[in-house]
Amino acid sequence: MLAPQDVILASGCSGALEIAIKGLLSAGDNIILPRPGFSLYETLAKAYGVECRFYSLKPENSWEADCEEMSAQIDDRTKAILINNPSNPCGCVYSKEHLQSILAVAEKHQVPIIADEIYGNITFEGHQFHPVASLTTEVPVLSVGGIAKEFLVPGWRVGWILIHDRNGAFTEVRKGLMKLTQLIIGANTLVQSAMPAILTPEGASQKEEVEQNTRSMVAHLEVRTRKAQRTEGRGRGVSIYACEYRLHRSVQWNMRTGTRVLSDSTVESNHNMIMIGFDGHSCMMEHRPLCSLPRLSFSITLTLIT
Repeated sequence: MLAPQDVILASGCSGALEIAIKGLLSAGDNIILPRPGFSLYETLAKAYGVECRFYSLKPENSWEADCEEMSAQIDDRTKAILINNPSNPCGCVYSKEHLQSILAVAEKHQVPIIADEIYGNITFEGHQFHPVASLTTEVPVLSVGGIAKEFLVPGWRVGWILIHDRNGAFTEVRKGLMKLTQLIIGANTLVQSAMPAILTPEGASQKEEVEQNTRSMVAHLEVRTRKAQRTEGRGRGVSIYACEYRLHRSVQWNMRTGTRVLSDSTVESNHNMIMIGFDGHSCMMEHRPLCSLPRLSFSITLTLIT
């Protein structure tokens, strides 16, 4: 059970991630990140002189983490393992058993976990989300989230860190996290005042209205995703992986047999991974081109088979 002192509000989930990373790691430390993963993790870590090491997410196993590779990356300067469940950009939702495997790695090496769980309440039917902190009494966890995704309000800028620390490992970390929240103006105060009504609405009718809005949004996204999986890439060397939440698609393009799939993008065969971002924006990450598609309303992860 969390107490008020276990909750830290931040300027969106991105702000919560920044506080969590800076609160746990110093320059010269290293953090273990998923690949492919949300590029902001690496951006934030490198900005503070933190070394980024990576564990693979395996498309052939529903994008589960390679726990052996994760364990092999850890040394005495490793101060955190970051997991993102449900995953952006892979669209997977981890099973309880897989999360327990990740926790076993963290417990073995005595490394805390930063869990980005902002998509936890918008999984598709049949895919249950398990907060990682609910599965351990030994591993300290900083769970970050926010209202932007579930309620479709990214501009409202309210996120949080939930401190799960049953054994007192975060005593000094708590002090640092609190100090970091005082460096800049925090979450939107007007939206903060509305948070009880948003997260715990009073009255059966208000609660049902909020839940129905979420169900309707998820159902709409699932229909669009399933349709895309059925119709795109047929006969062109493209394999589209099942998506388990929101609207992220994972695609494999066989360079030996595939034809040109992305007419508005240039794909270089010497790169292993291409990330196609939201709404046609282009970025760069680790010398991998992030191609863009006009009017794109979802994200795609492309793995090239050469």
